[in-house]
Amino acid sequence: MSAQRRSNWTPVIVSSRDSQIDDDALGGLPSAFDVTGFDGLSEGTRKLQRRADLHFSIGVALVFALPVFIGFSVYIAAESIILRAG
Repeated sequence: MSAQRRSNWTPVIVSSRDSQIDDDALGGLPSAFDVTGFDGLSEGTRKLQRRADLHFSIGVALVFALPVFIGFSVYIAAESIILRAG
């Protein structure tokens, strides 16, 4: 088994806040200027996530409904062929 190489990158911690207030001064609590909700997402991101969830739900419903429509179409076609032949 070969020895693994050591990584040559150094981690850099970058603050995600644009304010000049130090985190130590706030005691680790979120700022009053922070517009994120309890889940850590902004209002625009939550709306976008809800819209994506709605699109996903509609897609799943269509995927489950498609075999039903195909089966019903085959049944109607077979029934009409049997009625014309008889």
